[in-house]
Amino acid sequence: METLILVLTHSYFKNICIPLVALVVTVLFKAISKKDGYRIEKNDYAIGFDLLASAFLLFVTGMIDLASKLLKVKELTGTILTRETQSIQALQNFKEEVEHVYSKSFMAVLIILFLVLILVFTPSFVRDQGWNNNGDLKWIQGVIIPVLLGLVFFTTVVIWIGE
Repeated sequence: METLILVLTHSYFKNICIPLVALVVTVLFKAISKKDGYRIEKNDYAIGFDLLASAFLLFVTGMIDLASKLLKVKELTGTILTRETQSIQALQNFKEEVEHVYSKSFMAVLIILFLVLILVFTPSFVRDQGWNNNGDLKWIQGVIIPVLLGLVFFTTVVIWIGE
């Protein structure tokens, strides 16, 4: 049991396995929901937009967590300022928490900027470059590039939340 807990709480599991499981589950759900005898086709692999949307929702969840940390910093500030004897350790803990929240807030701005740009760019790219003249989805431009973008941002958000 302890080994299972160690595996499930390891950063590799959270940052690599969970996005990959999400990818596989999404493809399988798309294939199962069709009435064509459970055949997995090219369109079933086109889950880049799903991953980008999931990354966005995870990011919003992480931002809510960051806001709660800001409240904790505010509470720590009040605690430190009201104590008559200020311990060096309490000040050090406070300083580390402030630095962590500051760096995480800065990364949040960068992530949301790039995520919005990719969310705007990807559908236009797929519409212009992802389809053949006969209306079939292309593997590279229509499936693989959006999936890779989705995986990169999904994993980035998962890592950002875990920090």
